[in-house]
Amino acid sequence: MGIIDYMEVPKRGFNIFLDKDSHLLVVFYEWKKNTDIRDYKVIKVVDWTPDANELHLIKEDWDIIEQYVRRGQAHLLSERHTKYLSACTKGVGHGKDFREQPFSLEPAKQRALSFKPSFVSMIFNTRDDVGKVLADQPESILSRNLYDGEKFESYILGLYKEYIGHSCSEIEKQLNIDLSASKQYHHDLALSMAKLTHAKQPKEFTQAGIIIKTVRVRKDGWKPKESMSFPFIRYDDIIKEDWENSTFYSQLDHRFFTPVFGYTDVPSKQTSKDLVFKGAFFWSISDEDLPVIKSVWEETKALVDADVFQHFARKSDNRIVHIRPHARKKSDMADYKGEKRVKLSFWLNDTFIQGIVGQNLSSDHQDTL
Repeated sequence: MGIIDYMEVPKRGFNIFLDKDSHLLVVFYEWKKNTDIRDYKVIKVVDWTPDANELHLIKEDWDIIEQYVRRGQAHLLSERHTKYLSACTKGVGHGKDFREQPFSLEPAKQRALSFKPSFVSMIFNTRDDVGKVLADQPESILSRNLYDGEKFESYILGLYKEYIGHSCSEIEKQLNIDLSASKQYHHDLALSMAKLTHAKQPKEFTQAGIIIKTVRVRKDGWKPKESMSFPFIRYDDIIKEDWENSTFYSQLDHRFFTPVFGYTDVPSKQTSKDLVFKGAFFWSISDEDLPVIKSVWEETKALVDADVFQHFARKSDNRIVHIRPHARKKSDMADYKGEKRVKLSFWLNDTFIQGIVGQNLSSDHQDTL
């Protein structure tokens, strides 16, 4: 929605967005491979303006972008830092697109204001073909409009505070529900605690690309029962990718919401409903941790490209992330270069997650990382 002029950001502030992007005519067309752009079919046109809560969250995102510029850190901006409105890279890349910033001599990548794909998808899915809001809307986690100055994430965390220290079975009784103890049990209970009844996740999380990752921690300390897994690596894809456009980077480049449930005994003696709710928090992968993760990804890509399915990063290497199988059974294999290969995934080390959980839940004042 337009290149960001970093030099103008301190002067004009949020008016940069309001003056140009707060009322849009969004034209959706169907992209087809090997089709001339003049033959694309327009499938929906939306006359869009943000509702009160959308504008509130967009303003929160703008404030983050502006703060980076005012700190002389425009070169550290990332789409990972915001929810709806982002500062996406714009240009040919390869170090050719840089701009000056007002409070630092370090050049910053050229970036443009944009709405995240998850937010644009929601605009598409909640409007009819002339832009009218559809009656059947996804569930919202917000029961009211946010106040001026109120933070979205603080509001969400406030919904969960009353359940801290209660077992899952006690929480079910409080909510008058009886959930089946499936693999998704703690995810489903976390949604119920926010008074959501039908959604797999709330509308605002879908719009912002926020991913719910529940964690179960052991009795002593904050160590998780297991490392945190991601979808299996598609070998034909990874060898063609570069890091910033890779599947794994896109899986990490999100805000995560993590409800934490704790064992009070050894795991083998307790059911899912025996666990106690410890709290919840929002977090993102830090700028300091990304280079380490990138090095593991690059190493993994090189090994897969060379068809060497060994010597992958191990958890004992202490490099934040490791590679190991993510197959439900031995026969669950992937085709690669005419061979059957075991399905492997990236996993965030349990010790890394332990640090994240401890940093966020060790004090009485839960906040975002």
